[in-house]
Amino acid sequence: MIEQRNLDWFPRMRTSSLDIQEDKNKEDLDNRILKYQMEDANKAIKSLTMELSELQKM
Repeated sequence: MIEQRNLDWFPRMRTSSLDIQEDKNKEDLDNRILKYQMEDANKAIKSLTMELSELQKM
């Protein structure tokens, strides 16, 4: 039953399965947010690197 994810036989198991799913969804959301923040940071670094190169040429 457990291997087939049929948790109807035990409400507590069903609840803990839902908790695990919610934790995974929250973790996925956190990972996406971090990914976007890293992309923004990389864009800022590239922009600053280009500006620094331009200033060094002067």
